Amino acid sequence: MDEYLAPVCSPEYLARNEFLKTAADLARCTLLHDGDAWEEDASEDAEWRFWLRALGALDVDSSDGQFFTMANMAIEAALTHQGIAMGRLSLVEDLLAANRLVTPFPQRIKSPTNYRLVYPSELAGRPGVTEVANWLRDEARSGSSAHEEQSSRRHLAVARR
Repeated sequence: MDEYLAPVCSPEYLARNEFLKTAADLARCTLLHDGDAWEEDASEDAEWRFWLRALGALDVDSSDGQFFTMANMAIEAALTHQGIAMGRLSLVEDLLAANRLVTPFPQRIKSPTNYRLVYPSELAGRPGVTEVANWLRDEARSGSSAHEEQSSRRHLAVARR
């Protein structure tokens, strides 16, 4: 399943930081990091660096901010108005739908990493394993379609303003 990245923060944090209009404005914010987001040899700021480079915001120091050892800790910090976390959209979609988190920018960047279902080959075809694998594939497909549809609607809303 593919993953998409976008900065997320609480609506309160966004309201307190009205200057936040472009990715370059992130230089004035507290970046919240999952310091162990990608493969072992990746830097602690890999997600932020990837997203900022994709948007051309090269003046933002992606190594600045608060670092956590798990993604959910960075998201919890964002929920409590401590800064802006890099959200993996499949993991924060419920928080966005409930308006507990918001995305200050419309840009969602496809992550170079994705999710894969892995299990021992001797379990392939076993009842239970097949059902779970099929269910996960269906969920991944429906989540991907919902994300694309939701992203299209948001871009249309932004374009109409």
